[in-house]
Amino acid sequence: MTQKKKPAAQPKIRTPASSSRRTRQANGNKVTAAKPAKVIGTNQVTLQQEVLFQVLRALSGQLDADRVVQSAVETIVRLTSYPHVCIALPDKSETHWVVCAAAGILAAEMGATYPVHQGIIGRVFQTGQVQWARDILLDPDYVRDVHTTEAPALRSEFVAPIRSGEILLGALNVESDRVDAFSESDTRMIQSVADIISLGLESARLYHEAQQEIAERRLAEQGLLESETSYRGLFNSVTEGIFIQNQQGRFQDVNPGALRMYGYSREFFIGKLPANLGAPGKNNKAMYERAFQKALGGEPQQFEFWGLRSNGEIFPQEILLSKGIYFGQDIVIALAHDITERKQVEETLRQNERKYRNLFNNSEVGMFRTRLDGSEILDFNEKYLEILGFTYDEIKGRPSVDLWANKLERDRMVQLLKDQGHVTDFEFVLLTKQGEQRTCITSSHLYPDQGILEGSIQDITERKQTQTLQKAVYQIASAAETTRSLDELYPQIHQIISSVMPAENFYITLYDEAENLLRFPYFMDAADQPFVDGLQPGKGLTAYVLRMGKSLLCTQAVHDELERQGEVKLLGVASAIWLGVPLIVEGKTIGVMVVQHYTDPNAYGEREQHMLEYVSTQVAIAIDRKRAEQKVKEYSERLEEMVEERTRELRQAQEKLLVQEKLAVLGQLAGGVGHELRNPLGVINTSIYYLKMVQPDASEKIRQHLAMIEHEVQNADKIISDLLDFARVISSDRQPVSVGEIVKHTLERFPLPETVKGTMDIPGDLPLVLADPRQLEQVMGNLTVNACQSMPQGGQLTISAIKIKEQVAITVKDTGSGITPENLLKIFEPLFTTKVKGIGLGLPVSKKLVEANGGRIEVNSQVGLGSTFTVYLPVQDK
Repeated sequence: MTQKKKPAAQPKIRTPASSSRRTRQANGNKVTAAKPAKVIGTNQVTLQQEVLFQVLRALSGQLDADRVVQSAVETIVRLTSYPHVCIALPDKSETHWVVCAAAGILAAEMGATYPVHQGIIGRVFQTGQVQWARDILLDPDYVRDVHTTEAPALRSEFVAPIRSGEILLGALNVESDRVDAFSESDTRMIQSVADIISLGLESARLYHEAQQEIAERRLAEQGLLESETSYRGLFNSVTEGIFIQNQQGRFQDVNPGALRMYGYSREFFIGKLPANLGAPGKNNKAMYERAFQKALGGEPQQFEFWGLRSNGEIFPQEILLSKGIYFGQDIVIALAHDITERKQVEETLRQNERKYRNLFNNSEVGMFRTRLDGSEILDFNEKYLEILGFTYDEIKGRPSVDLWANKLERDRMVQLLKDQGHVTDFEFVLLTKQGEQRTCITSSHLYPDQGILEGSIQDITERKQTQTLQKAVYQIASAAETTRSLDELYPQIHQIISSVMPAENFYITLYDEAENLLRFPYFMDAADQPFVDGLQPGKGLTAYVLRMGKSLLCTQAVHDELERQGEVKLLGVASAIWLGVPLIVEGKTIGVMVVQHYTDPNAYGEREQHMLEYVSTQVAIAIDRKRAEQKVKEYSERLEEMVEERTRELRQAQEKLLVQEKLAVLGQLAGGVGHELRNPLGVINTSIYYLKMVQPDASEKIRQHLAMIEHEVQNADKIISDLLDFARVISSDRQPVSVGEIVKHTLERFPLPETVKGTMDIPGDLPLVLADPRQLEQVMGNLTVNACQSMPQGGQLTISAIKIKEQVAITVKDTGSGITPENLLKIFEPLFTTKVKGIGLGLPVSKKLVEANGGRIEVNSQVGLGSTFTVYLPVQDK
């Protein structure tokens, strides 16, 4: 190893936050190399833009230096073709550099420590400048030896300084197993990534310092200001255009790259919408708005956009939208890249590629040449087009991976090609232009240096058809065994039919012989509405198949002839081709199974007709069996419902009988109590009056006890009155009554406690209600007293009234303890009460009185929040 001479002025080195934790660890911050995405042709600029954007996104919000470098390496490996990446940072003493995050072969160096001057990376720490080794085996400073027998030797290396102004924070090292692997554009991208990493590290450092200084609040604002300054540096350093959009899509901020791209000042952009920057007639506004909303919801979006510069020039851009946070608010970050050059290159490539149009056309099998990664079909012959159903222009340049029905099959073939260099008679499924699946075999050869494979394909769909039909019949029989109902069976039948032919538009019709009606239990159609269930057989194609008992492949010509003969008439939307087969069980047609195609008259032929006939027998058997099972199940369920309904009726009758018995006892009790207790209560009341009269100078204690006796006598008299009111049949003397007057009298008769604040909200223009004033006042008194009793510690009582249609709703609302849900169901039952005093007749009597006046009473209550009782009474007839 040759020691390099140190320059006169060395860069300042800053140790990032948390670097003291970066020591050699077996399972620390090790980054596993992901499968690289290749940079191909005109996609290179897009990929580099994506790398910068994704690194920016990955580091946004990262507040730990370890996570910053780890996320950066993961993103670089995931999006570029260079899996051998590491980031070196100085240790606390700044005398050594440490590998803090690594991937690929370099992962073996994770945690390794070297003197600050050692190696190619050491040259960056010495000089603060980019170091580019086109062949590291020729570089005397290359000191690491991480080669293994399983991995190729590393041959070229590019190291970019991670700087914050004049401060050197670390180095981003990217290596390749190829000599001179890095282009000028690659090095610019890597340097840009290093700049982004530097700002992420600086933000992490500032956050770390801010956390340490949080106890000293006077320095917190300074730390936040420095963090914002770092983010502004990141924002301004990216050469691409960055646009910050608020949730309404308007620009809140733009970077200098956006100003250079469009030629406007920053003030021009603020508050504008993307439509203000678009070329007239070149963009889809609705598409952009949908993409914006998806990005705001957290789903990144990518699309092309045509911009209009300040000088009138129209130019194409590629836009990447992603959700972000800006001053605590959700925003959308738009990263724009000018793709004018790429568009020109694409057009040139298209023109050059047309000269190979007749390549391989003399072969009787399909011949092709594609890129190994599946990104592009390069060459092909006429047979290849015939198998797939595409034209030359439709298939040229198309990603070959899109033609594979199963992407896992292609992954398996690619792995075999990499292992063996070729494959023979590899079976897979291709998708035609019409979306039809064709079973094919291919023999292919790989050219690894070019990343290209060549081969042939043969269509063996017909050979596989018999096997597929047999499998379909078996699957239908199995579905009949496993599904629980016809509603589950029909979709499975549709799915099985779809596996053997195009069946997007599919329905099953069953014939109800008893009522001579057509039933449509399953109907899936892209263009037509389901037929009316219970349709009488008429002149439609379905009825024709049902009537004739044989299948029908109906083209437009066949339909015209049958219509001329008076056999059929068009029902619903006309299709390009229609295929229906009868469902027959034991010689009896039970229905019809139909597929149809609205655009392709060649979607079905005799082959599809024979296939559908082949499976129809099993479909008919499965449906017939399932219908029988369903009838048995429905009868069983109905029997259970009958038993349950009878049990419920008996339970209700028993409960009603118990209530009647309770009311009968209550009536007998009321009569006896009214006679036996009121006379002694009258005597007690007279005695109290006498005692007050003969002892006007009695002590305070005696007067209190007399008042207590008098109060309890009144309570006992009210209980007797409630019993009598509930036991007798109530008659009402209904007359026009003012709700406001009734409420006023009630509050005078039952004054509120000092701890309860009352509010009355009765409109002056409220219409009169038709009710017995004495009974209504009794109801309001019961509700008011109950409300006050529910607020022993005080609260708010609100009495209000409004007109609702032909009724007046009177509401008594309290803020008391509320009523539990289980008690809410019982409060109108006689003799139910939760009070220490009382026998539970106040609310039942109130309910009887309201109903006797042609109204109803409702209650709504929440435990801890209070209760609301609402009385509805009819208004006076005009």
